[in-house]
Amino acid sequence: MHLEGKVVDTQFAMARDGTLLGVWVRTSSGQLLLDKEAIETIRRAQPLPPIPPELPDRLNIHLELEF
Repeated sequence: MHLEGKVVDTQFAMARDGTLLGVWVRTSSGQLLLDKEAIETIRRAQPLPPIPPELPDRLNIHLELEF
């Protein structure tokens, strides 16, 4: 299908041990398939590295993903 686009705000939350707590698209690319792939990209990145002790127990990360 060769879709192209940018998911401007993909967000995920992770626990201290690197466990993915949730992932969602805050600002859609306008193409459902790209939005779904942004979520799956984060899920496939597991296991995530643990959070360093000097940071909070839970982190919320915002990413821009371009396909």
